[in-house]
Amino acid sequence: MEIDLLNYKVIQLQHIVTVTRGGKIPRKKAIVVLGDSNGRIGLGIDKNSNPSDAIDKALDKAKINMFSLALGKINNIAKPINLFYGSSKILINPKKIGSGIIASNSIRRLLDFIGIKDVTVKTYGSISVLNAIKLILNFFIKLKKKLYL
Repeated sequence: MEIDLLNYKVIQLQHIVTVTRGGKIPRKKAIVVLGDSNGRIGLGIDKNSNPSDAIDKALDKAKINMFSLALGKINNIAKPINLFYGSSKILINPKKIGSGIIASNSIRRLLDFIGIKDVTVKTYGSISVLNAIKLILNFFIKLKKKLYL
């Protein structure tokens, strides 16, 4: 795997404080997406006291967790997709070519790394950034080579 051909994006850098008997321990949690905009993508999540170390470790985990998708030449979905997880719901609708990705920042970055270009995404219910990313990635892992794309 050529690392030069891969791009990464920090989706979220979150401040976490663990309270112990001895005091508070501050840490950073990094969520990183690694991909080539051509169907290969990986997700890495890691915590560390130093933000740059958290990003580096999350990048290493994303390299290990990379998988490929079979995308067509159009880079779009064929029909609307409803994704459910607990009280969260994500609706992904196809749009005409040239309209771009209309979604939140984290989902837009994820779909851009997957290689899907023209969709509208709407989230309903209580949904966090990590749950949204995992929900979409699990859908595409299960999908693999079906005819939704």
